[in-house]
Amino acid sequence: MSDEETTKPSQGHEAAKRMTQGLGRWVKYSAVGMQFVGVIVACIGLGWAVDRWVGTAKPWFSLMGALLGIGGGMWRLIAEFGRRLD
Repeated sequence: MSDEETTKPSQGHEAAKRMTQGLGRWVKYSAVGMQFVGVIVACIGLGWAVDRWVGTAKPWFSLMGALLGIGGGMWRLIAEFGRRLD
């Protein structure tokens, strides 16, 4: 058996390992993005429900929900990436 034959399976394993790690990172980052969007949509939806319940003529609670959702989403984003950097 030559040296080339013994290193080929190892190289294939390393390539598969790198691809799996890259996929794992993609899944983690996409989950963070989905959480960001989910928090914003949930807060806007809650504001819209309050607007309908109170009967406001203008969507003030929806606007407050959007701002709260953006702030909450950013907080989650910073907290998640801060945890991953440690």
